[in-house]
Amino acid sequence: MPNSQAFKLVAENIYFLILDNIKACSACGEGIVDTIHQQNISCDAKLILNTGSYRCSYGCNDIFLSSMSHFKSIAYIVGDEAADHDPIAHAAIVRSDTSNTHYFSTYDDAYSWSLTQ
Repeated sequence: MPNSQAFKLVAENIYFLILDNIKACSACGEGIVDTIHQQNISCDAKLILNTGSYRCSYGCNDIFLSSMSHFKSIAYIVGDEAADHDPIAHAAIVRSDTSNTHYFSTYDDAYSWSLTQ
């Protein structure tokens, strides 16, 4: 589960979060919500999300999706799968709940897009 060190402020109002080595994304929701409140992260904040090697293929719980919908935009790093219409199930689930979610191959591309949001 992420803790406050998992969120990294990379620019004004832009946060980077890596979800990796977790058993299920549903286990992360409460930790993310706690971090949002502890760090007083604004609803105008943008998130760069990288799930690392973890690929969730099932539904996320409401707490996780609520934590994602807190952000104004999500730049989802999916690596080489970014050119695909529906790269991975987890990214599609996040995007269906947070419409301003876009897929990127690299951190640099995700960061550049986030600056424009």
